[in-house]
Amino acid sequence: MIIGYHIHRNFQRKGYAKEAAEKSRDWCFENTPFNVLYSYMKKANSASAATARSNGMSLVEEYIDAESELTEIYAITRQEWKALRKG
Repeated sequence: MIIGYHIHRNFQRKGYAKEAAEKSRDWCFENTPFNVLYSYMKKANSASAATARSNGMSLVEEYIDAESELTEIYAITRQEWKALRKG
């Protein structure tokens, strides 16, 4: 299952990505049996990496993608998500 979002350039840097990421994360853990969620982004996309980290995710891997660019993978487990909600 893939769930994603894209913020139109006119609305970037207004906090919408953080809200979209949080709502997507919560929906997935509340409505699916998945125990880990992943977020993929180009290494150069520091804003997306910051959004992932603010969403409780940690960097778990990097790889060279089909476009020969470095891509980062961030992840959060269901257990980590539950701890965030209690805190």
